[in-house]
Amino acid sequence: MAVKFLRAEEAAVITAQAAAGLFRGTRTLAVEFHRLEASLIYTFAVTQREEQCEKRD
Repeated sequence: MAVKFLRAEEAAVITAQAAAGLFRGTRTLAVEFHRLEASLIYTFAVTQREEQCEKRD
C-alpha cells in the first residue's frame, strides 16, 4: 500500500468528516476510526518531515 502524505489542512478535513459522519450516524465507528487513524498518521508524518527540514536549516 502506498503512503500518501497529506498536508495538515487535508488531514484536518478528513478528521472533521469523520466526526461529522459519526454525529450523523451515517458511517460505522470502525470506518470513522480508520479514517481518523489515517489522518493522524499522515499528520504525524508531515510534522516529523517538517521538523527534520527545520533541523537541517
